Amino acid sequence: MTATNAGTGKVKVSVTNNRAKTLDVNAGFFKAVDSAGTETQSYITSELGELQHIELVTGRTAKGTVDFRISTPLTKVVFTDPLGREIVTANIK
Repeated sequence: MTATNAGTGKVKVSVTNNRAKTLDVNAGFFKAVDSAGTETQSYITSELGELQHIELVTGRTAKGTVDFRISTPLTKVVFTDPLGREIVTANIK
């Protein structure tokens, strides 16, 4: 996964499925960590460019923005499964 700053409280992500099975991807499955170490859950906004829900097959990539609705600088983003368990973490560039 890669993550880049896309404006205040927004992160552009790219998630590639390197697993043998389908990966459920949704803008609501992300957490961000700010410079103070505080975790924030993502919001689904339905804005143009937002990461859409997809069942990602092996070898495919999904891209889009994820909204966190906070104004503090974000340092990393965590992609989770539907139960909130960490799958992968990326530093925000």
